[in-house]
Amino acid sequence: MPTQLLPPAQPYYVLRGHGSQIHAVKFSSGNRLLLTGDAEGWVICWGIVYKRPLAVWRAHENAVLALAWWNEETVISHGRDSKLVVWDLSSLEHADFDKTLPIDAGDKQLKKPAIVHELALNTLNFCAFAHCLDPKPPKLDGAAATTRSPLLLAVPHTLDSEAIDIFQLPSTSRLATIPAPSSPAMGMAMALAVCTTSDRILIVAGYESGHAIVWCFPLSKAIQASNPTKPPLYKDGWTQIYQSQAHKQPILSLAIAIDKSHFITTSADAVVAKHPLIGLLASGADTVQIPTKTVQTKHSGQQGVSMRNDGKIFATAGWDAKVRLYSGKSMREVAVLKWHKDGCYATSFSKVSTNSTAGPERGTSIAASEAPANEIIAAGQHSTDGAAIGYSEGKDVALRGGTALLDARRTAKAVNTHWLAVGAKDGRVSLWDVF
Repeated sequence: MPTQLLPPAQPYYVLRGHGSQIHAVKFSSGNRLLLTGDAEGWVICWGIVYKRPLAVWRAHENAVLALAWWNEETVISHGRDSKLVVWDLSSLEHADFDKTLPIDAGDKQLKKPAIVHELALNTLNFCAFAHCLDPKPPKLDGAAATTRSPLLLAVPHTLDSEAIDIFQLPSTSRLATIPAPSSPAMGMAMALAVCTTSDRILIVAGYESGHAIVWCFPLSKAIQASNPTKPPLYKDGWTQIYQSQAHKQPILSLAIAIDKSHFITTSADAVVAKHPLIGLLASGADTVQIPTKTVQTKHSGQQGVSMRNDGKIFATAGWDAKVRLYSGKSMREVAVLKWHKDGCYATSFSKVSTNSTAGPERGTSIAASEAPANEIIAAGQHSTDGAAIGYSEGKDVALRGGTALLDARRTAKAVNTHWLAVGAKDGRVSLWDVF
């Protein structure tokens, strides 16, 4: 019998509203919110439960390069207007944010969230910022001490696009500058990532020449400020511990594995490469090394690489309008998603549970007998009065309880779905339910 082919996969939902190509997408850690940013500087914060915009604003005068969540209430945007801005979304549930979509906004001035911090940065090379928690945070006072853990930001140097600056938030202080590689000439830094171990800071940089470099800084060499509220300096002590040229074209994106064992690079060429990371600290090998593995995919122009938090798969967005999923272990191509008509530029996975005791499993719903009335109503964002009354004191309360239960089930399904968000040139964001 002839083999029957399955029909092509289709996105679960498509978010429409941007008027230009999507350059950045990012899920919040709780999977309830999704940020999208476009080539005209617009940012939309979507509620994933109902797939509706919760806040819309023009964050930059030029294209958005990257978006990130500092926490569930604070957003960081990086634009081609040479600005990195921190936005306060703590009142998202209650404030009257404008929800007019960019395609309908015209010249209308939309209300913006409050600005918490703003940095002037170099964006001449289209390189987006990278961030991680500060391993030696200063002592903070007030609300910032409990709501926003200090961050390190890695960005291209203000004057030299081959060098790298390290800033800290919330101080906005520059803590270090990593000089440009001495040899060979590698051109501009095109992609960055930063992470920490118990005793080191690691910076991964991808360059225009196709080289990937790892820089290492021992925390023992940090210069502590005399004022405990000031961040330490990470100035002297950076060493290059890895250099490899797996690509013949500029590196377009890179991502560090959740266990920090390796990182992935993609390029304008057709190669996808896996490089060692944590193992470099103990290897003592020569700086110039070969990647752990390279795959010739025959599909040039893969960018926007993102890795799921369970490490099982990673995704790339292709200039050929296809999204490719690869095995995190073998790097084999395991799926190709094709829906957009034009090139894809950005991907983001929602977080998946890696703990069997961490709540309902994917695809399960909450039964009325398994959740107290007050929990159901809280999940549906109803008043606590309804929970206190219970379900036995009238038809109206019963209806409210039924609505709350429906909301709870819908919320549980939305936050436990294995989402992959894809942003493309057509200004649309497709949501896929992947394995």
